[in-house]
Amino acid sequence: MRILKRIAIGWLILMGANVVASLVVRKAVPTYGGEADDEVSMVASMSGIEFASTARALRSVAIVAYMGGVKLDLTRAAIVDGALISVRSIMGGAEIVVPEGWRVETTSTSFMGGVDNTTNPDSEPETAPLLVVDVTAFMGGSQIHLREAGCWPST
Repeated sequence: MRILKRIAIGWLILMGANVVASLVVRKAVPTYGGEADDEVSMVASMSGIEFASTARALRSVAIVAYMGGVKLDLTRAAIVDGALISVRSIMGGAEIVVPEGWRVETTSTSFMGGVDNTTNPDSEPETAPLLVVDVTAFMGGSQIHLREAGCWPST
């Protein structure tokens, strides 16, 4: 019985620490920008965000996912060549949906996580706009893919 009590107390302390860390992340990382803005920053801390950009010249998106997730729809956005999406995730991640006709290149640093880029940057011409996705993941990851019929995001 004594061991169960210690486990329960340890679990409560761990959950309390996660809530405090979540609040710190939300306060420390600025969130700005809307669907039509060219620069956006968002934090998903123990929560989820669905964001569909309609920017005309998207330059940068910063995503922080702490035990949360972000679904980013770029199918109705236009980007400047070399636009950057920066994803930082701890036990969370991001799903990024891009339209056909973009070259998507990824850089990543991961520990017990990773990046899955299912687009084919070599199939697009050199003149196609370039999107760079930089991911740092600790026990989390990101997926970049083309929009498939019948799946998120909805039209």
